[in-house]
Amino acid sequence: MKHILFVGSGAFVGAILRYGMTLIPIAYMTSFMKTMLINIIGAFLLSIITRFIEKNMLTQEMFLLLGTGVCGGFTTFSTFSLEIIQLIDDRHYIIAFLYAILSVVLSLFAIILGRIILQ
Repeated sequence: MKHILFVGSGAFVGAILRYGMTLIPIAYMTSFMKTMLINIIGAFLLSIITRFIEKNMLTQEMFLLLGTGVCGGFTTFSTFSLEIIQLIDDRHYIIAFLYAILSVVLSLFAIILGRIILQ
């Protein structure tokens, strides 16, 4: 139960941060550009949090709070990006490529399918 509270608390903070970032008036930035910026920031933060875990500088509970919770609430794209890099680090190049391409293509297809179903 404690782990659920760590993840949930972090997700709450991440979601509020994401919403807050969309409210910042940044010149010449459309909403999709802000989303892209959020995803890039989230990927960067998740990579730092993961390195701290690897170096035993953060506990598993802190990873649940910051990595799974905050970064997950801020963006799920950061986890996707990290997993691709981990596959590449493990020399699973074909799997990394397929994962990246299929995730994007199938997610776009799922959105199109959802729109068609709910027309």
